[in-house]
Amino acid sequence: MIAGSYRLEVEVDGFKKLREEGIQLVVGENAQHDVELTVGDVSDGITVTAPLGVLEAESTAHSTIIPNNYVVNRPLNGRNFIDLALLAPGVVPSAEGSAGSARGRFAFQSNGGREDANSYLFDGVYAIDPVLNSISLSPSVDAIQEFRIQTSNADAGFGRQSGGQVAVLLKRGGNDLHGSLYEFFRNDVLDAGNFFTDPGQPTPKLRRNQFGVSSGGPLRKNRSFFFADYEGLRERRVITRTTNVPTAAERMGGFSQSALPSPIDFTTGQPYPNAQLPFVHPVGANIANLYPLPNRNVAGQNYVGTPTQSNRNDRFDVRFDQAIGKSGNLSGRYSFSDRDLFEPFASASFSSVPGFGNHVPERAQNAMIGETHSLGSSWINEFRFGYNRVGRGTFHENLGRNLNEEVGMPSFATQPRNFGLSFINVTGFSSLGDEFNNPQDSTVDSYQIFDTVSHTRGNHLLQFGFEHRWIGQDAFRDVQARGLINFTNFAFTQNALADLLLGLPTLTGGAVSDNPQALRTGTSSGFAHDSWRVRPDLTINLGLRYEFNTPARDANDAATVFDGASQSIVRVGENGVPRRLWAAL
Repeated sequence: MIAGSYRLEVEVDGFKKLREEGIQLVVGENAQHDVELTVGDVSDGITVTAPLGVLEAESTAHSTIIPNNYVVNRPLNGRNFIDLALLAPGVVPSAEGSAGSARGRFAFQSNGGREDANSYLFDGVYAIDPVLNSISLSPSVDAIQEFRIQTSNADAGFGRQSGGQVAVLLKRGGNDLHGSLYEFFRNDVLDAGNFFTDPGQPTPKLRRNQFGVSSGGPLRKNRSFFFADYEGLRERRVITRTTNVPTAAERMGGFSQSALPSPIDFTTGQPYPNAQLPFVHPVGANIANLYPLPNRNVAGQNYVGTPTQSNRNDRFDVRFDQAIGKSGNLSGRYSFSDRDLFEPFASASFSSVPGFGNHVPERAQNAMIGETHSLGSSWINEFRFGYNRVGRGTFHENLGRNLNEEVGMPSFATQPRNFGLSFINVTGFSSLGDEFNNPQDSTVDSYQIFDTVSHTRGNHLLQFGFEHRWIGQDAFRDVQARGLINFTNFAFTQNALADLLLGLPTLTGGAVSDNPQALRTGTSSGFAHDSWRVRPDLTINLGLRYEFNTPARDANDAATVFDGASQSIVRVGENGVPRRLWAAL
């Protein structure tokens, strides 16, 4: 049944007709509702306008309902509804910097499980990014009616993931027109200065505007309804990072006033006179000049970078509901999210000076078509078709700019998308160069067909269902496509910066990246579940589920594997090598 408010009518010969209104059924609930009939003529009636209470059948699943008033009224920094999962017992935030919590996202762990063991359903269809097994998109708080999180012992209808099962119900329209209009803003003009910062320094820049609108109501009273919402985010904030950069004298080869060790002539083992290099290689000088000049006099931390991070996010949902006769309901929903993030710094292990950040576009779509139909008084059929698409990429700031050639080095990149600067490590200073994991791009399409039949028979609530999912990923990830160069204090001059200026690297390397992926996989499952109410205070739940997950294959058979027999690299799909690298016994 669809979660919402229901009216119950009971007619039995010899008893007065009973009508109860306002019975609430929440998301993911199997409800048991008892009524008491009064002896009399069926033409007489009793109407109860306030619900007598709904008792959910006892379940082995441990679950928590987060109702609408919690979703809407609780303060949420960033207005991400999934933060409220922390209200459920056994749920804790993931470790800071984890894959699922990077770049402003939120991830959680349930009862000690991994963050990628969770499952997310919107209106009964999956909303998962299979790459990280994280939530594919996050609807606006104003679009969510309620959600449930099951932290353990989920019913047989849930499968594949062993962690928290998050079922989200988005709002539906009704006979009355309702809506909202809002904006939340933060601005550095209104902010106080940090107690620990220099009072002479200005307050770091922050411009954050989060705004939206929602509306829902009837298209045709009692028959057709709509709901739609939109939310936008515009944010610009200063990101601060402290590091060490070469001084003007050091980048000219002069180390007499430097805190660094005096460079030695590796051909004689003696220090250079006056700690001055006899010459500077032009390529080494060009690379050193990519560093900004120091902006404060602190040994080892002589530079503070304060570039601006920008974040734009737009998302909306559209839903339509149509009553079919007296016993059916047809629903359709489409959700969309588009984000464009520019981060001026990559992670902490990469460059700490501006100029080598990342552009991170993300786009997600989720669609649902569902039909719920009552087949007599004891049978209900629910059909769902779901589509989910997640596109995410990370592209280095210098995409398309051949910085290697600009500083005088040969271009290691084999494709224009890999142009940029090699990743350069100079011991004692910030690294230079674009993040070596980029560029990368991934688009994953998922299709789902799901059908469940529920049957009430005596004290038994029986459920049977099947599901099929098809998943396809098209992606590339060019790791070390621009190469790497390391300069250390133990190689030539015993001074890493001097080695750079002389053009004497300790280590160089790289990878030729031409690895388009076209992965295809799928899963089929079926289940049966019986909730047997033996007596009012005892319910037995019996469930059985079967899943078959196919190993991934490359649609173009572009994958290769090492063959131990021939001691060579062989291509899948040839010479007896299975396309999926796996053969059924």
